[in-house]
Amino acid sequence: VVSDITKSLSVFSLSDTSFTLYPGESGEVIISFTPSTAGTFSDTLTIVNNDADTTICLSAVGTGSPVISTDPDSFGVTLTPCDDSVSAALTVYNTGTDSLTFSLSYFAGWMNFSKTSDTVAVGDSSVITVEFNGLGLNTSVNTDNIIISSNDPVIPSVTIPVTLTITGAADIGFSTACLAMDSVMEFLDAFLPISFFNLGCDTLSFTDII
Repeated sequence: VVSDITKSLSVFSLSDTSFTLYPGESGEVIISFTPSTAGTFSDTLTIVNNDADTTICLSAVGTGSPVISTDPDSFGVTLTPCDDSVSAALTVYNTGTDSLTFSLSYFAGWMNFSKTSDTVAVGDSSVITVEFNGLGLNTSVNTDNIIISSNDPVIPSVTIPVTLTITGAADIGFSTACLAMDSVMEFLDAFLPISFFNLGCDTLSFTDII
């Protein structure tokens, strides 16, 4: 009968600390190692049982880990006119003690990136140019998220909200700037069409034609 298994360091944890083994049986205890800092950790497992208490030495090495941060943590962009575009910088930092690798994912077709993945050395940063393009968009508020997935064990995914506001105006156009109708015999009707176009990106409303 194993009545207890003790240890000293919190970086180690045990799946079980007491159990009974009948003749011919075997058991297993899983030892987990979760370091919060880099370094070598040594401990002793003391197995208290009804035969003879036993000790087992335990050691493990914790290595450094990358730490991700970004600037900015969100984007809010307004485009006027609607077919305009603007670029901004997104910087990914590695403030940890091991190399950081990351990749970007997004859904909106109105964003373009100078790169979508990179490896960042310790203490270094990676600058990504983000283009926001309003081509083909009407007056609206558009939202999406930039998702950055990395090998940071604490924050493996960073979400950067993006809002793109289009504030274009209506722009009226005509099929012709001047109408010239043919001669018409008196008491008869003649018809001549004129076409109107909305060349802008907001709703065009007609209030009157006089």
